Amino acid sequence: MHTRHIAPDLVSGWQITNAEGQQTARVGGSRQDALNRAHRQLSVDGGGYVTVEEDEA
Repeated sequence: MHTRHIAPDLVSGWQITNAEGQQTARVGGSRQDALNRAHRQLSVDGGGYVTVEEDEA
């Protein structure tokens, strides 16, 4: 099963990585924008799940 992990980017926005830790996208918008992008990536791969690391700032 495919996965994507969303975490706050060091500069701004969010970064999306795969299960191997490779960045698949950087999203400058909201957390919801990043979630939508991650789900679109997974739909192309046949599905999967998304984990989110909340911004603690």
